[in-house]
Amino acid sequence: MRFALAVLLGACALVLAPPALADSGSITNVGPFANGQVQATFTSTVDQCAADSYCGWFAFATAEDPSVPCYADSPNVIYVGPLHDSLGTETATHEFFVQYPSDRLCLFASAPSGTNEELTEYLYSPPAPPPVVTPTPTAPTPENTPAAPPQLGKSEAGGDVRAVLHRKFRKPYAHRAEFHSRCSRLSRTKFRCRVSWLQVKRCHPSCGRAGFEAVASFKGTVTVWNPSDPNADYFNYSFRIKRHALAGGRNTVYVSTATAKSAVQADANLASVRAQVLVRMARSCGTIRPKSLEDLVPPHNMAHITTHGSVSCNTAKRTMKILFRHGGNTTTPIHGWHCVGPQTGFAKCTRPRKSITATF
Repeated sequence: MRFALAVLLGACALVLAPPALADSGSITNVGPFANGQVQATFTSTVDQCAADSYCGWFAFATAEDPSVPCYADSPNVIYVGPLHDSLGTETATHEFFVQYPSDRLCLFASAPSGTNEELTEYLYSPPAPPPVVTPTPTAPTPENTPAAPPQLGKSEAGGDVRAVLHRKFRKPYAHRAEFHSRCSRLSRTKFRCRVSWLQVKRCHPSCGRAGFEAVASFKGTVTVWNPSDPNADYFNYSFRIKRHALAGGRNTVYVSTATAKSAVQADANLASVRAQVLVRMARSCGTIRPKSLEDLVPPHNMAHITTHGSVSCNTAKRTMKILFRHGGNTTTPIHGWHCVGPQTGFAKCTRPRKSITATF
């Protein structure tokens, strides 16, 4: 009799008991993701529910400090799954940010009645960062060392400067007199040269006994340097040249920075150009007063000296004085010069690409 009563009371307890949730779940594949996040796979299973009851449920997970036990009311929720209307299993992979150096991950299942049951927990510690490997410096091999640009010589720099002036100024540079250039080294590959010259033109005898007059003066600096490429066939240059008009006109400042091919390519044939320029260059060296002129041009007794080519004024005056001492209208060799005169109003001494003229 007592045994039958106990069985009856147990059956009543089962009928009146609330829905039951199975304690089944797992947290796997936990590891670092991208942008400081952590990825984990949450698996939740609910397979028991009382008859004639609504068996809806959903899973959610939280992250806690390892010193705090799991509790369902935690605000640190990292995952919430969808609502299921029937019993079953849910597997989801989710990314989240951790809040502590190590985290206690807790997985729960919640029923609509408000009961929450802990399914499982997982203690996550992020992997240690890989050790920093400092590369051992290695000495550059000779084949990897870039070759230094070639050194620029002073004579080469002077040729480059003349090539730039001839290319950029053309006629004002070709018809020049009293050209001066002084170059100073700025580095092993760079020179800066101060240049000046007069632009002259031929005029009627009324403008002067020399037959030439200065039109303008040019003065400034030209900088040339080798490029960093040792195999380059060009050079770099910049200049600032000021033109000062002597016979009226406008003053001008020329400024430029550019790259030229080689000096040979820039001038086609620099040696030929230099020879032509020397023939065209004229310079006035003033006057001399030789005694032999007293009978030729009284009462002035002066002769105006003009040179063509690279002839100094001292050489020109000394040569003409010797010629005038020999008398009038003679052909005389003087220190390698072939001289003619003096004849009426004229005397001249010549060499290849050079000449000295006296007019009186």
